[in-house]
Order: sequence, then structure tokens, then C-alpha cells
Amino acid sequence: NTSMGITSSSHAAGSAGPLWPYDPLLAHAFAAFTQASYCGPDQRLLNWTCEPCEAADMKVIPGSVRFVEHREIFQRNSTFMYLARLQPARKPTPRFRGGGCVVAIRGSETLTNWIRNLEVWARQLKFEWCEGCFVETGFVTILRNAWPVLIGNLTALGC
Repeated sequence: NTSMGITSSSHAAGSAGPLWPYDPLLAHAFAAFTQASYCGPDQRLLNWTCEPCEAADMKVIPGSVRFVEHREIFQRNSTFMYLARLQPARKPTPRFRGGGCVVAIRGSETLTNWIRNLEVWARQLKFEWCEGCFVETGFVTILRNAWPVLIGNLTALGC
């Protein structure tokens, strides 16, 4: 039995298990959220009726979906993210009862996304809140550029 999940050397001193153990239902939902981000700013994503939205088997609070689009280098709306508040889960799992918020960031689709992907040669940056975790410079640049708008929307939703 393989245990997969996010681990951290700083959690529960002496604890050998993952911080967030792998949950296949939650992994499926996160994969569907990610796939939904490729729908872009579409009405079906706003009202949560796109195919990946329904496949997530989680519902969002009506009216809570927000789009964040951001210019990257020379390309308008290169970065696309959506965020929403989640309703309580219809089928709660021991690790997820629903509620909370989701942020999904579309993967590489534009020329400027791929240019940022090439920034792998730069040093990886550490997260202050996650000892032993790293992120590539290209991705963190995209995130930092859109951060003020993302945080403003999350705050407006009460996340």
C-alpha cells in the first residue's frame, strides 16, 4: 500500500506520515478543476456547467466564480486563473468535507506561457511556509505578477 501526499519535515515532529495523505477522490476533483481552467472565461465556467466542472463532483457557490486574466511579457490575457467558493461536499471524505475556496491556474497555452516555462535554468525559489518545497522561477513570476488581483478577488469572496 503506497501512501502518496504532500510531506513536510516541519510537521508534527517525529511524524513519518504525509502532511496531506493522498485521497483519490480529491485528486480527481483537483484534476477536473485544472481541466476546467482550459475552458477560459466562458459562461459555462461561470455557472459551473462545463464538462470538467461537472466531473469534479463538487459544486461552487452560485455567483462566486471569478476570472483573473493577466498580461505576461507582451501578450494580453496570457495568464488565466479562476477561483470560487466551494459548497459543502455531497459525499464528504475523511479528508475533505467541502467548503473553502479553489484557485485553478491554466497551464501553458500561449507563447508567453512557454517563454516563462523556459525559465527553469534560474534557481528555484523556496516557500517560506513550506520547508523543503520549491517552485520554478517562471511559474512564480507569473503568480507574483497576478498576485494583487488574485488576492483582491479571494478577499472579496471571503477566502
